[in-house]
Amino acid sequence: MNDEKIVTVLHAGNWMLLVLLFVAGWLLFSLHFAAGLAAGGLLAIANFFWLHGIIRRTVRLPKGRAQAYALSRYMLRLAIIGVIVWFLISRFDLNLIGLLVGLSVPVMSIFTLTIYRLISKGG
Repeated sequence: MNDEKIVTVLHAGNWMLLVLLFVAGWLLFSLHFAAGLAAGGLLAIANFFWLHGIIRRTVRLPKGRAQAYALSRYMLRLAIIGVIVWFLISRFDLNLIGLLVGLSVPVMSIFTLTIYRLISKGG
């Protein structure tokens, strides 16, 4: 599996996992919990997609410019995500646990894909 296919699988996995968690959160807990989960998941997926674009552009730059570009974009991305999370927490009545679980969606997808690849290759 090449790098582009892995990213495609991760993107699809992120969306499938978010939908699954949203439905489970709604059925097992509440719509309030599921809304927090959805907000966190959407933000995390957008952040993951944005990071992928930054990395693709960074590897095409000359060595001296790549480091400055990657660092400046990382700091900008982190600041924007922080402001959005603060805004979501302070302005909306979102379930904080649901938000945190939603923010973990890409991590869960990466972990699941890693386990799948280890099992499919025989350990």
